[in-house]
Amino acid sequence: MDIEEETSHALSTEDLAALLSETANVKSTAIRIPQQVVPRTWAEVHTDIQQAFKLNRRQQWCFQICANHFRTLMSQLHGATSNLHLHSRSSNPLQFLMTGPGGTGKTHTIGTFQQLMGTFNCAHLIHFLAPTGATAVNLPGGQTIHKACGIQVYDNSKSGRHALWLSITPEKKAELRSEWKGIHFLLIDEISMVGSSLLADLDLTLRCVCEVDDWSGGINVIFTGNFFQLPPVSVTPLYRPILKFSKDRWCKRSGDEARSRHGRIAWKQVDTVIELMEQKRMEADPEYADAVLRLRADRRFECMVAIVEWNKTRMALNSAKAIAATTGPGAPVLLSCMARHTVGRTDVAAEIQPICCQHESTTLPAELQLYIGAPVILKVCYKAM
Repeated sequence: MDIEEETSHALSTEDLAALLSETANVKSTAIRIPQQVVPRTWAEVHTDIQQAFKLNRRQQWCFQICANHFRTLMSQLHGATSNLHLHSRSSNPLQFLMTGPGGTGKTHTIGTFQQLMGTFNCAHLIHFLAPTGATAVNLPGGQTIHKACGIQVYDNSKSGRHALWLSITPEKKAELRSEWKGIHFLLIDEISMVGSSLLADLDLTLRCVCEVDDWSGGINVIFTGNFFQLPPVSVTPLYRPILKFSKDRWCKRSGDEARSRHGRIAWKQVDTVIELMEQKRMEADPEYADAVLRLRADRRFECMVAIVEWNKTRMALNSAKAIAATTGPGAPVLLSCMARHTVGRTDVAAEIQPICCQHESTTLPAELQLYIGAPVILKVCYKAM
């Protein structure tokens, strides 16, 4: 057997130059190494979303309440079906009210919860409703409550039998059942404009189409809004109790006392309430935000703001406040601003101006006492051209 013996020798200068010239003509190709995607845990996703949306303390409470129920839902549905279109409902559904003045971040907090559901490809499990079309159009895929119900509820209490009954065709029930299939969360915005009878219609509709004899058909419900804002039109508000012999003119006018009672009881199922108070929309102007909050709670007289009948009283109060605010060490300097008197469009002579200021006016003061930092309300009157 012939064995070829390997020999080694050093490269000559010519061989090295030829090798370098060959490698110079070869184009380099970047090789992209696929990175392994590491799935994030629930805690990591939860924390990242909270930090991304910069939630304050109370907003975090609201987000945590909704997130806990969503996590419970995921645990119940895990392994039952791949697409989460399951008709089983929660045994202890969420009945949660998130309220607060305008600009405190209610919509922002709901967007955070929606982002959490979207991260787990479950954004389709929540439905958004509102009492009016103008409000519903601002919600993702929003509908009015009347559109979502689609069922006429009748008050049959005078017959002595069942007080409320539904009128629905099999085709309509199949349509609504398909629409609400797989919906496990419901958000109702502007809850202050929802009347008791409308909430009763929604509750009975969800019981019917979800085939679950529980409040809201076993769906987790999140109410948002501000009861200091507009009330419902010509119906009983949710916050108004309905006595045994109701004298509510709206109940008598519409003849739906049983519906209003049912809606009132449905509203009483709300067992979790958080009020957002930290102003976000007007955080750049805290004084204006504080004035809005005082007006909201009808606390207009807790500060140096008063509504009086006579201008003389107003002038005396403003003068007394200005003098008090400019008295003491470190206080601002009191400034007197004199009115400019005119005859027609011609200014009165300078030597006569002080004399004019001595005469009292029933409308406008001739002298204003101000100081730097004094709160002033400017009213502009436009004259007809």
